[in-house]
Amino acid sequence: MISPSPLSLFRVTEAGKSLVFAYIVTGMQFAQREGAAFDRRGQTRVERDTVTDVISDRDTLYDRLDRAAQSGMTLSVWAARQPERIAVYDPNGRTRSFADLNGNANRLAKLLRARGLKAGDALALICSNRAEFAEVLAATLRTGIRVTPVNWHLTAEEIAFIVRDCDAKAVVADARVASALALAIADCPEVSVRLAVGGAIAGFQSYDATLAPLDGSDISDPLLGNIMFYTSGTTGRPKGVLRAVALITPARSYTEKG
Repeated sequence: MISPSPLSLFRVTEAGKSLVFAYIVTGMQFAQREGAAFDRRGQTRVERDTVTDVISDRDTLYDRLDRAAQSGMTLSVWAARQPERIAVYDPNGRTRSFADLNGNANRLAKLLRARGLKAGDALALICSNRAEFAEVLAATLRTGIRVTPVNWHLTAEEIAFIVRDCDAKAVVADARVASALALAIADCPEVSVRLAVGGAIAGFQSYDATLAPLDGSDISDPLLGNIMFYTSGTTGRPKGVLRAVALITPARSYTEKG
């Protein structure tokens, strides 16, 4: 379950066989403050200066977000701006702040690089609606890695096909699919990094324990990654769909009407 933050929102949804991730930057706090100020009559000089400062702050934030998006570091902007604010509420009540998310994204990025993954390599993410989904996505977006979300409702054979077909060298998986995953990954010897979230999976390392000793500071050389989704396979095998160039949405567009 995701925090309804007016400034920034991670949305990870599950619908049938789809997993969708989106960054949404609404800027609603700024818009509301501006609207209220401009609607008043007889403003004092101080009030007008305050409105100007708010607009300037908003524009500066948009510029920072747009620059950070070029290298997949949007989350780091929010972590610096509002580190203690809750970013994600898990279904079990556990929370993650923006600083927590960003720190783990950096830890995972460093781990993947240390294990030999490089820009252009693939990671398969088999995970339910939980904070680690957002962390893994943020980590791959800043390391040039191509991430493929895999529907955790699929069978072992279906999971194995997608993991092989996307050329995954790393797999991060939810313990709730442990039984299916043990069979699926047995046929994927090229997967060198295997991390389990939410519990134990045979042949996998604990996500939390593996990341814990690593440094959570921002990586110094981020590189924009990409996302490859798979079709449902209703006309045969699922097919990977990848944009040649990762999509970057200007921050201002999230506040525009229409």
